Amino acid sequence: GVYNAAISAAGCGGDVAQAVAFLNGMEGEGLAPSLRSYNACLKACERAADWSTAFDIFVGMKAGATQPDAISFTSVVGALGRAGEWEKALGVWTQMECERVEPDSMALHTLLRALTTGGQWEKALQLFEDSLAAGVPASRSSLVFAAAITACAAGRQARRATEMLDRMAALEPPLVPSAACFHAASQACAAAGEWRGALAVFQQTVRIDMRPHPEMWRVVLDACRAADQTDEANQLLAYAERVGVPLIAMEE
Repeated sequence: GVYNAAISAAGCGGDVAQAVAFLNGMEGEGLAPSLRSYNACLKACERAADWSTAFDIFVGMKAGATQPDAISFTSVVGALGRAGEWEKALGVWTQMECERVEPDSMALHTLLRALTTGGQWEKALQLFEDSLAAGVPASRSSLVFAAAITACAAGRQARRATEMLDRMAALEPPLVPSAACFHAASQACAAAGEWRGALAVFQQTVRIDMRPHPEMWRVVLDACRAADQTDEANQLLAYAERVGVPLIAMEE
């Protein structure tokens, strides 16, 4: 009761040291930490990207009498992913699959981003495709698709990125791409030197009355300029002025 509340409070603030101190205090008084106690500590570790403490707690749970649940696994994956420890995060993910613990979309998103940041964009895309094919509910999320499209951008996979936007609409029920999805697709096109693709994605975003991601304007503008498409770049600047997007931010 009291200890759990204290651990949760420390966890909400990302104070790992305090959360662990409360956890140890319980054990020092002969009280067995509950699953809730462990998960609160793991959440603190995730917020602080303290992967080593999260991993130690997780291993301790596995060695003891407390069986980790979905929150436990996803918090550890989150802590590892945010710290860039993609190999360990992938290992925990595999263990989660083996134990048939269903992950949430945030855990999959974090792992995909960790893989991409670690230069493993191909692994990220394979994991995404495998999860989608296996019918993992977490994979059918705009958050996860955005991470997968970001992996496409890292690999300069322009066509694959734009195809993912179409695949979202073809799902049942269909998924509406978020601004982050469109932004990542424009990045993929720009990275591949395909200014027309970047501009087309931007126009698609506007057509559905969605406000483009702030950084998307700059990505498309730079793609047009890199291809010496001065007229297109000027038209984009003129449109930005009409809709009230600060031109100074785009010209920095």
